[in-house]
Amino acid sequence: MLTFGDRLNKFIQQNFGSNIRFAEIVGVKFTSVSRYIYNKSMPGGEMLSKFYESGLSIDWLISGNGSMYSINSEGRKLKMKYQESKEIPTTPFGRLKYWINDNYRSLENYCMILNIDADILTNILYDDMIPDSGLITTIRKSGCNIQWLVSGSGDEYENNPAGVLLKMKKHENYDEEKTNEEKQKLLNKLEVSKKDDLKFLMKLVVD
Repeated sequence: MLTFGDRLNKFIQQNFGSNIRFAEIVGVKFTSVSRYIYNKSMPGGEMLSKFYESGLSIDWLISGNGSMYSINSEGRKLKMKYQESKEIPTTPFGRLKYWINDNYRSLENYCMILNIDADILTNILYDDMIPDSGLITTIRKSGCNIQWLVSGSGDEYENNPAGVLLKMKKHENYDEEKTNEEKQKLLNKLEVSKKDDLKFLMKLVVD
């Protein structure tokens, strides 16, 4: 059963891709959005009005009933945009946004796991800034195939430990309840030796 915060987060990730970007567009503090998402506080009438103006249905947000989109022009625009974006995007930046949300649930979660500055990655994804070589290496480490990212062809997963694990999680027979011993055997099989890599990959399997 989704909570108020779960529904807000779903709306944001599906339509804005980032809590930071949503907060900027709506004109609210990022910390406030985070508190609502984690059910630590509830928005007042003025904030709910801003959410509605951004295209979010307040009825759906509170009860979970009906469409997540408001019946105003912004809601209709977002709904149409989402329906058009169900296919994998055709640009590298679009593919990276799609890949992050599909595999890491949100840009914030991705940045937290990989220790990336969320503001920098947001600027790259939404303002078409060119990432430096260090970030490209980090994206590859996270399991994304850079060749697929650039060209759209080939497997979207890099043939490295993170890529293998993420691909396994997509398999219909993947068991989320694997024991820690089984997870460790899998990581050993993938020849993960560095402590940092092991910590990162354990997060991937556990999440």
